Amino acid sequence: MSSERQINNVLINRGEDIELLFFEGEVEIGKSPIVVFELAEGYMKSVLEKLAGQGVEIVTPVTEAPGGWSSEFIDPDGHPLAFFQSGELPLS
Repeated sequence: MSSERQINNVLINRGEDIELLFFEGEVEIGKSPIVVFELAEGYMKSVLEKLAGQGVEIVTPVTEAPGGWSSEFIDPDGHPLAFFQSGELPLS
């Protein structure tokens, strides 16, 4: 019997512009982003600077991620959210 746990996920494509990827698992609110928004045109640093200027709490600054860059933040209602962008796009 293997001690490795299988991770189940579901990918939903809605047209050309929307992809939703769901992972099965337990999430501790405030510890993991629930929703990840892809910045299809890039400019993550610029977007985060604007959000921070409006009082949004940036939890994880721009960080290298598989295939690109990511960042996590908390929305005004306390929900953890994240951005992802391809490594081929400009950061600012």
